[in-house]
Amino acid sequence: MSGAAGTAEASIVHGRPDGRDVAWIMAGVLLGYALGAIVFLGALALVQGRFPAGWKESTAFTAGAYLAQTAILTLPVALIGGRWRAIPWPALGFRLPERRWWWVGALGCLGLIVLAETVDRHLGNPLSEKLTSALAPEGFSWSGFVTMLLVAGVIAPFGEELVFRGVLYPWLRHRWGPAAGMAVSALLFGAVHLDPYWAAQAAVFGLFFAYLVERSGSIWPAYLAHVIINMTGVAMLYGTL
Repeated sequence: MSGAAGTAEASIVHGRPDGRDVAWIMAGVLLGYALGAIVFLGALALVQGRFPAGWKESTAFTAGAYLAQTAILTLPVALIGGRWRAIPWPALGFRLPERRWWWVGALGCLGLIVLAETVDRHLGNPLSEKLTSALAPEGFSWSGFVTMLLVAGVIAPFGEELVFRGVLYPWLRHRWGPAAGMAVSALLFGAVHLDPYWAAQAAVFGLFFAYLVERSGSIWPAYLAHVIINMTGVAMLYGTL
C-alpha cells in the first residue's frame, strides 16, 4: 500500500489500542459517569431548596454538564491510555493529515448538514423541542449563544472523537476490518444519543467521521467536521429563537 492510504494504515495499525486497553479505558469512562452521578445527586441533596426553581434548565447548568461529560471521556484516555497503558498518541489519531483531508472533512460535513436539515423538515423537525431544551434552555441570549458555540460546538466534540474515533475505531478496525469497524463505531456513537431519530442522525455522522480517520490517518479532520456540524446546529437553533 502506498500514498495517503498507506499512511493511514500505518497510523491506525502500529501501536493501536488492544482489547485490554479499550476495556480499561471504557471502564474508566463508565466509572467517571457513575461517580459523576453520585456527586451530582449528593450535591443536589445538599443544596435542595437553596436555588430558584428551574435552575437545572439554565445555560450554566447545561454548559457544566457538557464540560463534565468531556472530562469524563477525556481523562480516562489521557490517564489510563496515555500514561498507564502507554498508548502512543499518534495511534489515537494525534498526527497532522495531508491538507486535502481538512477540506474533505469541512465540505463533506456541510453536505451532511444539508441532508440532515432536509430530512428534519420533511419529518416535521422531530428534535426541535429537545434541542432547544438541551442547547437553549433559557431561550435566546448572546451569552447563551456564545457559551453553547464554545462548549457544545468546540469542546464537547473533542471528547467524543477521542473515545469513538481515537480509541474504539482503531480496535474495531483491527478486529473486523475497516468497513465493519466504521459501521460498528458509528452505531455505537449513534446509540449513546438515546433518542431514536437523533441516534440515526448521529450514526450517519459517525460513519463519515470514521471514514475521515480511516483515509487520513488522523483524528483532526473528523474533529473539524464534528465541530462544524455542532456549531452549525447551535447557530441554526439560536437563529430560530
